[in-house]
Amino acid sequence: MEITANLYAAICQVKARYCHHLDHQQWEAFAALFTPDLVMELPGVGVLEGRDRALAFIRQALAGARTCHQVHPPRLVALDGGVEAIFPMQDANAFAPPRHGVRFQRGFGHYRERYRYIDQGWRIARQRLDYWRLDLEREETP
Repeated sequence: MEITANLYAAICQVKARYCHHLDHQQWEAFAALFTPDLVMELPGVGVLEGRDRALAFIRQALAGARTCHQVHPPRLVALDGGVEAIFPMQDANAFAPPRHGVRFQRGFGHYRERYRYIDQGWRIARQRLDYWRLDLEREETP
């Protein structure tokens, strides 16, 4: 497989929808971006196997939160049966009420992902989030 302009655009469109649906908490549309056998690895959480399990965790973790996710142009590598993508990213998340004493966080890092083509198009089959910097604003204590 060769990384063509059309393939690059298709992968970027999936990731753009990822950020949009996540920030708007459009959970059905968000879930449709992943393969059913998704493997997701999150810092401080570990590995979540299966789309349903991963999405249940994310929904609970972000319930009531205001989020803003941004990604930058990725590096893509063609693999047998898919595409590997590394997207530089940043996110800003406001929690009210605070979560574990944190009311705001801003993170900078990378999404490392594996995309696979299925009947519905390109989908995320594996995702790992690495933060290189994570700034936390804690709730004030009296």
